[in-house]
Amino acid sequence: MLHVSCYSHLEKKDKGQAAFRRFYALRAVGLAVELGWQLTRDKGWGLVGSADLCKVEVWGQLRVLTEGVWRKTKKCTLQLAAKDARLAHALLKKQCAMLGDLGLNTWLVDHNPEGSSRWLDLVGSFCPGRKNFGVQGRVWVELKVLSDRNFATDVAVHKGVLEKGLEAERRRDSSLQGVLLLVAEVGVGAAGQWATPQLSAALKSFSCESWQNAAGTLLKASRGRCKTAKPTVQAVLDSIRWEKTEPGGRRVGLVAQFLKALSLPHKNPGGRATTLNSLLAKAGATGTAYKTKVVGMPGRQPWVASEDSFRALYQCH
Repeated sequence: MLHVSCYSHLEKKDKGQAAFRRFYALRAVGLAVELGWQLTRDKGWGLVGSADLCKVEVWGQLRVLTEGVWRKTKKCTLQLAAKDARLAHALLKKQCAMLGDLGLNTWLVDHNPEGSSRWLDLVGSFCPGRKNFGVQGRVWVELKVLSDRNFATDVAVHKGVLEKGLEAERRRDSSLQGVLLLVAEVGVGAAGQWATPQLSAALKSFSCESWQNAAGTLLKASRGRCKTAKPTVQAVLDSIRWEKTEPGGRRVGLVAQFLKALSLPHKNPGGRATTLNSLLAKAGATGTAYKTKVVGMPGRQPWVASEDSFRALYQCH
């Protein structure tokens, strides 16, 4: 098998395309991330390191530059630079954490359904009792690693492709009810190293006309929304002080601490309650942010909400 150690010495003709397209670093990183998921399936996350992701196999209609001559081949191995393998490993870890926060269990990796010409990066389903965005059945997860230079345009293209792909897959298997685009936005940092990647996820359900933000945001932040690197939903929930209402004994968290965790104005939670409750209503959530007395907290009644309400609000910021 041919071995390639320089990205620009490898070209691939993608399905449905007439021309060969030259490889580049982030495309190789994307393949290494897929390899990481296969290794995680086979031996567990704890036994996968960046050294395992330094070499990937590339299949398809390929051209490889060897000894100054372009040679056609069906497969080859591609050597990643050490910094690119480290990036792939970091992305794998972040993706595992984000899917865990979403309560999405992945059952299949690199799955080629019977009767389909398409390979699905991951297939899973939402845990019972967690927000499922209206998807009761299985979810196809598509993993993408994209440059920050043309990020918005590339995301729009991938969404269009995935919408058509979901329609085609559902004609074959009606249990597949949604596709989750899990995308990493990567830029170049200091000294030619990769900047810290930002992950986002959007979900398209067969029963919903529009895409829904599942984690992070694939939309530009508007006024009043979280503009810093967004922590995971679990990190936000862990930072909240949980109390019991009096009377009733319902478990609630302080709205001020939720806002603070997202780097939003938090000094006057009551002043933001109308906006928060409007967001909850638009998201179809049944809970609200409200004032009540809590056990062991004297003085003015604090603004509180349930965990489900905070999870719904997290998707709106």
